[in-house]
Amino acid sequence: MKKAQKITVSAACSAISLVLLLTAYFPYLTFALPALSGAVLIVPMVELNKKYAFFTYLSVSLIAFILAEKEAMLLYVCFLGYYPIVKSVYEKINVKPVEYLLKFLNFNAALLLIYGVLAGIFGIDTESLGDFGKYTVPVLVISANMVFLLYDNVLTRAGYFYCTTVRKKLGFKNNNQGK
Repeated sequence: MKKAQKITVSAACSAISLVLLLTAYFPYLTFALPALSGAVLIVPMVELNKKYAFFTYLSVSLIAFILAEKEAMLLYVCFLGYYPIVKSVYEKINVKPVEYLLKFLNFNAALLLIYGVLAGIFGIDTESLGDFGKYTVPVLVISANMVFLLYDNVLTRAGYFYCTTVRKKLGFKNNNQGK
């Protein structure tokens, strides 16, 4: 694929990803659309390489920082946007416990960062909720980790579906796959 074609694929994925992220202003889409927006990076990962996928993520992140709903932007920038890229790196490790340990460490570090930023901005204080408040954070962390495991599995299946079905319909050839 020529460089101009690679840039076009990357720019198209950036545009699709950004449109999805910008529609997160609608209620109840704050979590789903950043996840879907990040999944768009499967295309440059498969068709181009990690470098183009990273620049797709970076371009979307920069524009989202200015235009997107702040919580959705934080989710995308701090985890969901780059996760498809690092997921492919972790999955090259042929030791499943190490692979999953790295995935969960990455997720929980991002979760801590997002929670810290949101708590700082909104002044979240779980202690003011009484007895319920002291269990809020552990319950949310456990729940978030279960949802992350589901997201990781869905992302794997989405990548497989893209490679086996969608890419043929888009007219991509089998060269440059995953480089």
